[in-house]
Amino acid sequence: MRQRRRIGDCGKEKAFIQKLKETEEESARKIKLEAIRLDKEAKQRAEQAIAVELKDLQTQVAEKERKLLEAQKAELEFRKQRRDLEEKQRNLELEMNRRLDEEKSKIREEAMKSMADEYRLKDLEKEKKISDMLKQIEELKRKGEQGSQQAQEKSWRSKWRRF
Repeated sequence: MRQRRRIGDCGKEKAFIQKLKETEEESARKIKLEAIRLDKEAKQRAEQAIAVELKDLQTQVAEKERKLLEAQKAELEFRKQRRDLEEKQRNLELEMNRRLDEEKSKIREEAMKSMADEYRLKDLEKEKKISDMLKQIEELKRKGEQGSQQAQEKSWRSKWRRF
């Protein structure tokens, strides 16, 4: 009976070992499944964290690109305004030079006209003096001739009287 027990015990032992192996395999399978599940969860959390970080980085890049674009637009506007201002300054300088030349020309013309008027007045004054002097000369000649005639008449009268 002892042998039977041993044989029976062997059967129980085999069944126990079999059961133990199945339990180990089941546990290993469960552990493996749990590890896969945990790995998936970790990957999902990592992907979510990376997605959040990536989205944040993309937002930062977009914001920096927007700011860069605004800065470039501002720089272009500034350069355009500077060119416009420089062009206005050149145009103003050109206009001022034109006006200055025009004013110089007017002043020169006025000076020439004034000088011509002054010379004309001096010529008229000279002509008037000459005319007045000629008249005086004529008047003096006439008076001289009258005086001479009167003197001759007196001389003739006195000669007549003596006679």
